[in-house]
Amino acid sequence: METQDIYKKNLKRLMQAKGISAAELARRLNVKQPTISNLFAPPEKSYSRNIGPNLLKKLATALDVPIEEFHVGLNGHHYSDEFHELIVEYLPHLDIEDKKTILREIIRYLNPPKVASRLISDVLKTAPGKK
Repeated sequence: METQDIYKKNLKRLMQAKGISAAELARRLNVKQPTISNLFAPPEKSYSRNIGPNLLKKLATALDVPIEEFHVGLNGHHYSDEFHELIVEYLPHLDIEDKKTILREIIRYLNPPKVASRLISDVLKTAPGKK
């Protein structure tokens, strides 16, 4: 799968997860709704639009997600939503030594390291006293 296809698939996934329509995303980006629709147009269409680095940053901001969310699935590296939910739900309840042990094991098994870093970042955001 091409990078653009993965970006667009993740954009659709994130919009659905957040309950955001193309019209709402367009409003948040201060563009017209067809601009968003054109992101999903087949690449052979003249009005099809790619997601470049600047747009990627704007989309991440508009959806209030880390930019890494758009990289899920690149090179086949990602972790499942179920795994993420399990970690985010249970890890904050463990003491610091247990957390370190579990995170070391996660790093051992997840490749590339960016995936492990993303997971650890997600976990740290959910630590007590952090939002």
